Amino acid sequence: MSTPTGMMTLWFARTTSSNALRKNDVNWRVAQYAACLALEVAGMVLILWDGLPIYRHLMTLEQVSTTADIAIMWTAVTAIQFSYWYMLRHDAPFRFPRQVFLAHILLFVSRLGFVFASSLFALVVFRYSDALVFQPSRVLLFIAVLFSVFCFSRYLETIGNLMLKDRQKNAEPLHLR
Repeated sequence: MSTPTGMMTLWFARTTSSNALRKNDVNWRVAQYAACLALEVAGMVLILWDGLPIYRHLMTLEQVSTTADIAIMWTAVTAIQFSYWYMLRHDAPFRFPRQVFLAHILLFVSRLGFVFASSLFALVVFRYSDALVFQPSRVLLFIAVLFSVFCFSRYLETIGNLMLKDRQKNAEPLHLR
């Protein structure tokens, strides 16, 4: 027969271990979220790091993309797409604090990144399309890079907008829809 003290001890042990599991689960979700965000940012940095020299050479009608450039771009696209779609399915494990200045910086970076992609698209498609040789695999990569930059910009914009909201309005989960 169990005593009230024994039952209380058992309940406390279950509650404590349950709370510890929930805390570990939240820590794990925060770590996953941070890792995905870092992966997405790294993908965008790769696109800009490798894309800017290519962009400069396109201005003079030189084709300079190498096998290494193509591998770097596919790596960046994969990193951004994996992270973006993972974070889209899962809510952020925390709320974003109201930080107007940082929000504006994120919104600015979001637009700036997409300006790069848009100008590259305009340069290639509207200005030099007749001078460049289009291969289906390279066209697919070009569209994948543009779409990845769009996804990255969309995510930064969502975070920036959440940081502009009041704390009470920021209580809803992060959805990009």
